[in-house]
Amino acid sequence: MKRILMIMLSLIMLTTCGCNSKKATSITKKNKNSVTKSVDKKNVKDKSSSTDKSDADESSKKEKKSINNSKTESKKKKDDKKKEKKNKDVPEDAEEMKMYDIDGNNENFAFTYDDEVFYAYYKPENWQIVDSYKIIVKDDMITICQALIDIHPLHGSDGESWREPEDMAKEWLQHNIAYNILPDGDIHKENAKDVDFNPEDQGKFMVDMYNTKMY
Repeated sequence: MKRILMIMLSLIMLTTCGCNSKKATSITKKNKNSVTKSVDKKNVKDKSSSTDKSDADESSKKEKKSINNSKTESKKKKDDKKKEKKNKDVPEDAEEMKMYDIDGNNENFAFTYDDEVFYAYYKPENWQIVDSYKIIVKDDMITICQALIDIHPLHGSDGESWREPEDMAKEWLQHNIAYNILPDGDIHKENAKDVDFNPEDQGKFMVDMYNTKMY
C-alpha cells in the first residue's frame, strides 16, 4: 500500500514539474517576443528620427544655396547696371566731350556728357562746372578734370605744386555728398550743385569746405 502511494506521489510531482516547465518556457518566449518588438520599435523610431534630421539638413542646405544664389544674382545685376551707366556715352578725352570755347575768350566752355550739355567757367586759379552733381562716376570726373587743366592748370594749396585730376575728382565727390544730404532750400545745397576747383579747397572734406564758407 505504501509502495502504491509513493508511486502515485511521484507521478503527481512529475506532472506538476512538466506543467511548470511548459509555463516557464511560455513566459520566456513571451518575454523574448516582447523585448524583440520593443527593440524593433526603437529601431524604427531611431530610423525615422534620423530620416527627419537628414531631410531637415537637406532643406536647410537648399535654403542657404537659394539665398546665396539670390545675393549673387542681385550683385551681378547691380554691377551690370553700373557698367552700363559708365559705358553709356562716356567721353574719354576733351575731343570726345566736344569741349569748345563758347565765346572765344578762353574762359567759358561747354562739353557734352551722357547726351547733356554742361558748362565750365574759368577765372584765375578757379574752374567751375555748373550742375556737376549730375555726374556721379569718379572715373568720368577725372577725365573731365584732366580736360579742364589741360586748358588752364590750377595750383595746389601750397601755391607751388599743380593740382591733379584725381584730387580734383575727390573734391567734386565732396560737393556731390553735400548736395545729396543737405535739405532743399538750404543755401549751401545750391552752392554744392556746382563744383568749383581752387587751391584753397584741395584735400578738404565737405565739412571743412563749408565751415570755411560759413565763418
